[in-house]
Amino acid sequence: MVESLADELEAAAEASLEEMLTLAEAAETSGYAYSSLERMVRRGELPNAGAKGNPRIRRRDLPRRPPHEPPILATRSLPTQSILGADELVEAELLAMDFDR
Repeated sequence: MVESLADELEAAAEASLEEMLTLAEAAETSGYAYSSLERMVRRGELPNAGAKGNPRIRRRDLPRRPPHEPPILATRSLPTQSILGADELVEAELLAMDFDR
């Protein structure tokens, strides 16, 4: 019985991979923009599972965008006011702000 259920689950997973998605559905699923997917299909980078003028992308062929990772911010310690005068401290802070952009 367990083996039968496993076979059914495997068949369902395989059928899901064969599902044809519209570009809008593919964009929502993959994280790529509609226009990017459209361009990939036009260039032949992604196989068109639909018809010309009505493209579809098989779920199995769908590219996946890597998850967005926040940028690593450089840290820089600022000299303290005891070392610098007020004008120099302001200049150092402004440089640091520009550095972080």
